[in-house]
Amino acid sequence: MLDLSAARSPGPAPTGLGTFCCRSPEQARGEPLTAADLWDIGMALFEVAGGAMPFDFADSRDESYDGVGRYPPPERTAPPIASRRRMPAPLAAVVDACLQGDAAARPTVAELRATLSAASV
Repeated sequence: MLDLSAARSPGPAPTGLGTFCCRSPEQARGEPLTAADLWDIGMALFEVAGGAMPFDFADSRDESYDGVGRYPPPERTAPPIASRRRMPAPLAAVVDACLQGDAAARPTVAELRATLSAASV
């Protein structure tokens, strides 16, 4: 699922913006948006390739969270996509990179495009 309703230029964003399970860690913390769009793409790629979302959101809205529905703790990382499905190493690496908790560690749009283009040849 790609949450394009939250697509906007980097910078401040309204609290609670975006689909709960697709929010990047920075979105969930209410921080300015940076590479959240690549997080969403990583979530979609993971779900399509792995057959399920990388995180279990079943208990993410318990009393320890505010009423807006916060993202699971930022220290949690997605399991490697290779743990769910075999795929070419460069493609697995870019899916995993899109789901890095630190937005600065995620690939650029150009890097993602180059990897996906090379994988489709």
